[in-house]
Amino acid sequence: MKWYSIPTGDKLQPFTFIVGGRGIGKTYSAEDYCITNYPGQFMYLRNTAVQLKESCNAFGNPFKRWAKDHNRDIAMKMEGEHAVIYEYDEDGAKTCIGYGAALSTFENLRGVDLSDCRIVLHDEFIENRALGFDQFDSFQHMYETVNRNRELLGEPPLIVLLLSNAQRLGNPILRGYNLIPIIEGMQANGQHTATVGNKRIELPFSEVSEAKKNTALYQGAGDSFKEQALNNNFSNDSFTGIKKVNLMEFEPVCAVDDIYIYRHKSKTAFYCCAVPAKGVHKYRSKDNLIVFMRLYGLKLKLLYGTDQLYFSDYSTKVDLMQILNMLY
Repeated sequence: MKWYSIPTGDKLQPFTFIVGGRGIGKTYSAEDYCITNYPGQFMYLRNTAVQLKESCNAFGNPFKRWAKDHNRDIAMKMEGEHAVIYEYDEDGAKTCIGYGAALSTFENLRGVDLSDCRIVLHDEFIENRALGFDQFDSFQHMYETVNRNRELLGEPPLIVLLLSNAQRLGNPILRGYNLIPIIEGMQANGQHTATVGNKRIELPFSEVSEAKKNTALYQGAGDSFKEQALNNNFSNDSFTGIKKVNLMEFEPVCAVDDIYIYRHKSKTAFYCCAVPAKGVHKYRSKDNLIVFMRLYGLKLKLLYGTDQLYFSDYSTKVDLMQILNMLY
C-alpha cells in the first residue's frame, strides 16, 4: 500500500498546501521530511494554544508514530508561550530538534529571532469552526516574524507546509490567498496538483483511502463523513445558490468590497458576482460596513434563507457570507 509522500525539491514552494483524506500519511511524511532534512531548524505550528499544549503530552504527541518506527524518543515540552521539540537519548539527555508554536498566540513572539528556522509544519490548518482570531492575518504576521529579511540577505525563503483534511473550503487562509477558485477548478477537473506563483496545492488521492473503504468504520459511516475523509471532498461546505444566470435579466443595486449585487427585474431574486456595474454605491467592509448591513444585510440574509440569493461561484459566496457573518 502506497502512503502519501509530500513533494520535494523544486516542487516544494514557500507555501505548500496539502489537503487530503484522513490517515493517508500527510503529517507523517511532513514530519519525516522536516526531521530528516531540517533537524533543529523546523517549527510545528497549530492554530490554538490549547492544541499546542495538548501536543506536549504523551496522549497528543504528534511525533509518536514516527519516533516509534525509527526507534527514537521525541516529545514536545511547553516553555512559556512556545514549545520545544526534544529528542532524548538512552541516558535521558535531550537535544532540541525543533520548535512548537500556536498561531493564536504568535503575536507574543514577534520579537524573537527565528532565523535558524527554515521550515514550518502547520498541522490541521483548516477547521470546521470559526476561530476566535483572524487566522489569515495571524498567519501573515507569523511568516514575517520567522522569515524576516532572509531573502534580502540572499537566503532562500521560509517554507511552510500547510496540512489538513478537506473539512471546509471556506478557510480564511485559502480565502486570503485567493485559492478557493483554484481548488474549485482542480476538483471539477479531477486535478490533484497545481502551482500558482509561489504556492503549490496538493489534493492527493491515496491507495490508503481506497483500502479504508472496506474497514468497519467506513462501511457504516455517513455519506458526508466518507466524502470528506475518503474522497477528499469538502462535504461540510454548502454550495446552495451557486448558479449561472442571464445577467441581462438583473439590474445593479450596490457593491460591497469587490462583490457586485444585482436584483432581478421581474421577480424576487438577487445575484452576487464580480462583474462591475457603473453608478452604484460601493461599500467597504472595513469602513462603512454598518451602513451596508443596515440597508442590505438583513434583506440578503432573508433572501438566502428562502433560496432567492444567487452567487456566481463559491468564492464569491464565501466572501459575502463572511461579510454578513454567516460563514459558520
